[in-house]
Amino acid sequence: MTVLYKRAYVLAALLGASQLAAGQSAPPPHAGPAGSDAWMDSVRRLPLPAQVAAVRARVLADTVLRHPPQYVCLTLLSASQREAYYQAERPRALAEQARPAGALLLYVVDGYPLADNYPAHTAAFLRQLAAQPIAHIAYLKSGAQATALYGTRGANGVVLLTSARAAPR
Repeated sequence: MTVLYKRAYVLAALLGASQLAAGQSAPPPHAGPAGSDAWMDSVRRLPLPAQVAAVRARVLADTVLRHPPQYVCLTLLSASQREAYYQAERPRALAEQARPAGALLLYVVDGYPLADNYPAHTAAFLRQLAAQPIAHIAYLKSGAQATALYGTRGANGVVLLTSARAAPR
């Protein structure tokens, strides 16, 4: 990678320009809450273990790719270390650009919502899911009912998980 290309890449990144290669097409436009509703419809048809796996994957997709940027001081790194850093960051940056911003679902386990979409809270949330078997999953699509029950956090849709311990017998 030439120095001129590196500078152009960094400048394009700072200006928010797309880093698509020649011939690549841009990611599809953001589908909004309708995309979340379609995901809920497709997952609802699966058996319960597959639904739990799909919800875990969706939680990770909504969280890991949306974490706040980690700032690294590059001035103390050598040229080869900076190059390695840029090489490692490029796939993450491209993956984050491809994800639609918004339309995050609200996840609720036994009445306790996922605090926010940061990795530390998500890890605790996933440990809670793994510690107790899930007995039932309910989905509230985006709309008036989800918004009335959970406010603006539930406006894009809500996934309600009930564990075997909390399920009525």
